Order: sequence, then structure tokens, then C-alpha cells
Amino acid sequence: MNSFFIYKNHVEQIKNGGLSVFFRKISTLLRRILFGTWAIPCILIARLIRPIILIRFGTIRSDRIGHFTLEAGMQFAKNIAKTDGVIELYWLPKQTSNKHWKKMVRRNFSVHWWVEYLDYWNSALPGGGDNYRPSTNTNARDMQGVLYKSKASMKFLSHEEEEAKKWLRSHGWKDGDPFVCLLVRDSAYLSKDPKHSNTHNYSYHNYRDTDIFDYIDAIEWLADKEIMVIRMGRIMNNPISINHKKVIDYAFCDNQSDLLDVWLFANCSLCISNGSGPDMISNIYNRPLLFINYIPIAAIVAWSNSITYPKNLAWKNSGEYLTLDEHLENTHVTSQAYKDSGINVVNMTSDKILFAVKEAWGNVDGTWSYSEHDLKNMCKLLELLKKSSSTHNYFDFIHPKAKISPAFIKDNPNLFNRIR
Repeated sequence: MNSFFIYKNHVEQIKNGGLSVFFRKISTLLRRILFGTWAIPCILIARLIRPIILIRFGTIRSDRIGHFTLEAGMQFAKNIAKTDGVIELYWLPKQTSNKHWKKMVRRNFSVHWWVEYLDYWNSALPGGGDNYRPSTNTNARDMQGVLYKSKASMKFLSHEEEEAKKWLRSHGWKDGDPFVCLLVRDSAYLSKDPKHSNTHNYSYHNYRDTDIFDYIDAIEWLADKEIMVIRMGRIMNNPISINHKKVIDYAFCDNQSDLLDVWLFANCSLCISNGSGPDMISNIYNRPLLFINYIPIAAIVAWSNSITYPKNLAWKNSGEYLTLDEHLENTHVTSQAYKDSGINVVNMTSDKILFAVKEAWGNVDGTWSYSEHDLKNMCKLLELLKKSSSTHNYFDFIHPKAKISPAFIKDNPNLFNRIR
């Protein structure tokens, strides 16, 4: 009976245009069986010698840049710090979000194609838990402060450094000058990039989007201070309407590269983002971060040297901003869910974005100071997030320089009301 239903399911796949998927699955299964002839004995040997030396097998998620960079960066930091003599073997999926990062991972990790089959059979055969190297964190969060404690990161080769700097110099940059990476999320990448648009509809994520035009005042303020601003991204909806020698709209440059995508975030003086994946490169390279229009507050990047100004949430009926409890009770993952809950997602205005950028840059150059009242409120908010059962231990580690902008707290005067 089971065989009949399996056969029927395959027939339905073929009828619905899934013929290529069906044959891919068959091909994968046959390869696993074929390579199992040598992989299974290797697994058994690895388990026999486990009391003497532990060999672990695993992969690193590579289809999304945020997961790929953070997981690899954290694992690299762990590998540098460990002294337990464990041997880690990795394989990487074919689909990758950044070819240069994949190259860096390959030269810093023991990555081999055949590990995929050792990993598969180790998981398939009972008793392989000790030999399995799980993903560093399925939620893509550094909840133990690995990056802060280690401060180790993968190095660029000298010719890679020179290639990236040459590109910057061609746009008027001089060695040692500060530059800011600005990443403003819109719907273009996930809806137009073939790697994602052909496999899934990501429009449910649109509540995270913001408008690049709201950042114009902040961009001009930085540029007028002789700080180069590089608007990042591979595919964006709209170019920025600024003609300034210190502003580069990289998202619309013809000479983009996977190397530049990584190197710029890894070496910027400040990364400004909404929380969109590539900013994790700045995170693992210990660059200061400013998260503007971040949502949800329950998932802020508190393990990094960061300032966060979340999006405001307001009840449609009353127009009142939500309390912290209400924020945490309404941590949704789709635009429709916020609508169904009677909540408006409110983007920051251009003047508030400008203020947040001034605050972040003031923290970078050491000219910004907070009042005792502001410091007390920031600590209070982080402690409440840490203690809340709604955050699922997301705040096991809080970076000593992590902040939620006091301007956000002032904009939400009832934020601390009805705290349980």
C-alpha cells in the first residue's frame, strides 16, 4: 500500500511538471547508495576511533548570505579558539549566495565534496550524534557571544585587498578615508533574482521594506562631512537621486563583484542597514552597525556593536503605539499578519533617520554622549527583552556596546506600560 501511494505521488509530480525534480531526486538517491559502499565503512571506523579522536561531519547553509556569512564567521571563530583536537569536515551545497565568500570558506575550512556522503550516512545510521556537526545556529544568531569573545575573522588575500581598494580609489577614495555601507531593503532582490524568485514568493516579507528616498538627508549629511557613502545591494528598485562626489550607488554600478560585496561590508567604518543579511558581514568583522527601521524588536542584533532604531507599531483603531508587551505578543513574520492584528507598521521619517545616523556616527567618532536617564532606559529595555519568555533566549549574550536608541524610547512613551 505504501509503495502504491509513493508511486501515485511520483505520477502526480510528473503531471504537474515535476519530471525534472523527480529525476533529480532519483539521481541523488542513486549517488548516495553508490557512494555508501565506501562512506558507510568510513563512518563505522570514525565511530570506532571516537574515544581517541572525534571526527565530525556537517555543512554550512549557503543559499542566503546572512546565514552563510554569520554561520561561517562564528564557526571560524570557534575553530580558532578550540583546543579539543576535534576534526571538523565540511561540504557545501552547490547553490551559493556569494562565490567569493564560498572561496574564503573553502580556504579556511576543511571542505570536500565527499563529506556530503559521510554526513548523509552518519545521519542515516543510528548512533551518529557525536559525529554530526550541527549548524552553528539555526536562527542565525550569536547567542553565546562567540564573535565578541574571539574577535577572529577570515583574512583577505593581499591581491583581494588591492583589487577592492583599487575600485574604491577609482571613485575618489583615498587610503584610510572613512566610508559607510548603506543597505536599504526593498522587494527587488528576492522578487527579481532568479535564485530566489523562481523558487518562492517572498512578498510576505514586504513589511520589512523601506524607501531609499527617506535616507537622502542622512546620506547628504555624511557626504558633506567628507564621509564616503556606498549604497549597497545587487538588485534594487530605485537609484538614489544624489550627485555628490562622496556618494556611490553601488547597487546600480556596472562593475559589481562578489569580492566587493564582501570586502566593503567587512572594512566599512559604519554599516547602516534594516537587517537584511549582508550586514552580517560587518557583524563578523566587528564593524559598528546601525539598524534603522528594524523589525521585530524581539530579534534585534544585540550580540554586536550596534545601535537599533526599530520600526514603530501602531494600533489602527486608536493610533497609539504598542507597548513592549504588545510588541512581543505581535512578533509576526508576514505583512498580512500585522494587518490581521489591526497593526500599522510605521516607517521612520527622514528627519528621524538623519538623527539616528548622527547618533551612530557620533558613537563611531566618540563625540556622542547619553544622559544618565537615556542610559538607564536603554539598559532597562535590553534587560526586559532578555527576561521575556517571548524572545526564546535570543538575548543570552548582549554585547557591551549594544544599544536601542533612546530616541525610539522617547517616541514610544507608553513602551514600558503594563510590563508583566
